Amino acid sequence: MSNNLKIHILTPQVKTQNVIGFLSPIIINKDILKDIGISFKLFNNLNQTITDCDYLLINAKFFGKDWTFRPNYVIETLDKLNKKKLKIFYCDNYDSTSPIKTQVLPYIDFYLKNMILKNKDLYKNKFYGGRIHTDYYFNNFEITDTDEFYSTPILKNDYINKIKVSWNYGLANYGFLGRRVASLYDKIPIKHLLDWPQLFKSPSRPRKIDVFCRISTNYSRETIAFHRKLLKKKLGSKYQLDRVSIYRYIKEIKNSKVVVSPFGWGEFSLRDFETFIEGGILLKPNMEHLETYPDFYIKNETYIPFNWDFSNLIEKLEDTIDNYSKKIRIAEEAQSKYLYYLKSIEAKQEFCMRFYNILNS
Repeated sequence: MSNNLKIHILTPQVKTQNVIGFLSPIIINKDILKDIGISFKLFNNLNQTITDCDYLLINAKFFGKDWTFRPNYVIETLDKLNKKKLKIFYCDNYDSTSPIKTQVLPYIDFYLKNMILKNKDLYKNKFYGGRIHTDYYFNNFEITDTDEFYSTPILKNDYINKIKVSWNYGLANYGFLGRRVASLYDKIPIKHLLDWPQLFKSPSRPRKIDVFCRISTNYSRETIAFHRKLLKKKLGSKYQLDRVSIYRYIKEIKNSKVVVSPFGWGEFSLRDFETFIEGGILLKPNMEHLETYPDFYIKNETYIPFNWDFSNLIEKLEDTIDNYSKKIRIAEEAQSKYLYYLKSIEAKQEFCMRFYNILNS
């Protein structure tokens, strides 16, 4: 194993959920990484020392608004960095399997994403609305957006091979209290703020609410909103789905047997991890199309899947409620898995070795 690998990470400040999710396992495991010969430094801006390293990780969020207002600047910057003698990783932590920022592929060594399509050849297709699930509702329900766009197909295999799974933000502390404490890290850079103790609720504790599904349908793209509108149409007559205050939200999710977590802009939702923490059974659109790490989405073991067209949603929901005492094992397994990856020393060591192997891939 090589020693003294010097990593620079270009990233926005530690404030948003994406940035917290990306940086938390690196910062928390600083000592273990040091033991295996990896040191890192965070940069919130470009300066002359940014390339004085072996590996440069660029958080996609760093160039967020630049892609809208000065895309040429981003490409020129990446081109300059590419000419240096270092390996460049572009780290896309947005909560969906697509779209891929194809413009960066010629200038980087690897494109790291917290979740990718399991069949990477699908990236050769163009997705209506930029995502595989928006494309699904366009093709199967003829749903269109006012501002239409397609993802850019990636036709070169060399570019597709650059796309790798990094880690998802399930490795961060995303309970109600945890993520609020973590947001203080930017002002008080103490790593324990990112690893704040989380109180996990036993799945077997008494719960008064059968189904929790508080959702918003207010999205600028109809192909995103339609998924949730269809969910409301299916469940709205029987369950309360309107949005509530954050305090009522937390109170209800703590007391719910089943939590329905639909897609939004992406497949992941913080609600998934809130469900694991609070001990509910997660019901979610089928996630078998994607690859992620850690894999918290194991069909009928850590969550109960339903079809993207919701054709079996009622059946799945009623079966889960009717057989709750038998199904509760799913909540127990999901919580156990999440707790393992969040807190155990074995999982921390596993992450560090994974990080090392990603750098040397």
